Amino acid sequence: MKLKEKKLDIIIFIIIIMAITSNMLLNEIGNLDEIWNYTFAKNIADGLIPYRDFNLVQTPLLSIICGILLIIFPNQLITMRIIGIILLTTIFYLCYKILQILLKDKKISGIIIMILLLLFQRFFTIDYNYGNLLIALILIFMELKISKKTSKIQIIIGMIAGLAILTKQSTGVLIVLACLVNVIIKKNKKDICYRLAGMIIPLVIFLIYLIINNALNGFIDYAILGIKTFSNYVPYTILFTKEWYFKVLAIIVPVTLIVMVIRIFIKRNDEKNIVLFLYGIANFFVVFPISDEIHFLIASVIILLGFIYSISLIYLKIDEKIHIKIKAILFAIICGILASLCAIICIRSVTKIKERIKIPKETELKHFYGIAENKFIKEKILTIDKYIEEKKKEGKKVYILDSEAAIYMINLDIYNKDYDMFNKGNLGSKGEKGIIERIQTEENAIYLIRKDGIERNWQNPEEVRKYIKDYLNKTGQISMFDIYEK
Repeated sequence: MKLKEKKLDIIIFIIIIMAITSNMLLNEIGNLDEIWNYTFAKNIADGLIPYRDFNLVQTPLLSIICGILLIIFPNQLITMRIIGIILLTTIFYLCYKILQILLKDKKISGIIIMILLLLFQRFFTIDYNYGNLLIALILIFMELKISKKTSKIQIIIGMIAGLAILTKQSTGVLIVLACLVNVIIKKNKKDICYRLAGMIIPLVIFLIYLIINNALNGFIDYAILGIKTFSNYVPYTILFTKEWYFKVLAIIVPVTLIVMVIRIFIKRNDEKNIVLFLYGIANFFVVFPISDEIHFLIASVIILLGFIYSISLIYLKIDEKIHIKIKAILFAIICGILASLCAIICIRSVTKIKERIKIPKETELKHFYGIAENKFIKEKILTIDKYIEEKKKEGKKVYILDSEAAIYMINLDIYNKDYDMFNKGNLGSKGEKGIIERIQTEENAIYLIRKDGIERNWQNPEEVRKYIKDYLNKTGQISMFDIYEK
């Protein structure tokens, strides 16, 4: 490809990384999903084993990769954000390249990516759902880009699909099925075998890892049996109470799926539509059971690519009837829209980067160096951490039974299994009853729960809270917490 042809690709790449970087680096401490994902990676960097030493409900591939990078580079939250920037930049640039394959038009592909960036700008963070989305996009790109797939390529595709299970088991299994169905419908038995062989490789390595580290029982308890205790639920209909564009997208996405299914029966040789549908429907299950904005957007990316592809097919049917002068006007409009969107995102990004330079950075809290300072949260952390250390000298252990627990423990380099990821569905097969049984047997323990009247996280284990209030003695208060002891 000549340099002139690469120019737009380079511009789009720069804008993508600017948009993501300016949004992620400006954030203060407080995003719990970010804190939890950093804690998982930090635990691995500190030598802890998932399931055995800390509770984890999803499979740990992304956490392991991030943990290794936290060993190589500074073990700081900002390092995790840089990893997230790389992950998200790869996702959006890959979407741009897939759109080029679908539309054969760089400018329109660029417009779509700019719109996606604007949609996602409030939801840039590192998350295992993004990890599985990246894997699905890589598979789509390989399915569409590589026309002649040798046995080695088929094995590699299978291995990549297998990694999806190791990133998030529920969505990962569906991505694996999509990968297999795509060759099953072609009735090529050899390719099915090659892909299956590739999928088995990462799964066997993961099984060996669990057995060697005595974590297999923990994996079964948290990531398989523990799923039955996951009662958190946000209905799809909640999207119709959000901003207008979420209402529109909430209708477009299911309608697009229906259209893609119909096209599969009408145009059985349309490989692009088949590939987008299979991986799109697999990834769409990210939206269940929690259909909030970020889960919905991540779940819908591939289907939205399918929507754009379907629109392009309609355009191709009428393209020949459009007068050449009208085509020239449409081309000018497209260029104008692309230039305007690029300018908007660039101006916003530069403005945010300037803000980033000016705002105070965290220098006191361990592992939060360089993050935008939040004096309110910082004061809470320092106050509670001082209390924890004082009680430790007295031979007592302090547990914070709250979704924010990890924020306070990171600064102390402490992780309390189950307590520091204190959400329903993340406590193993016994759920809240298991935590209550543990509290009943613990000695010299102090428990902090949020004061009445202060809003709790919607995933808070309320049965445990009720037990603490009913059977333990309230001995004081600190910051936003009540103190309970036996």
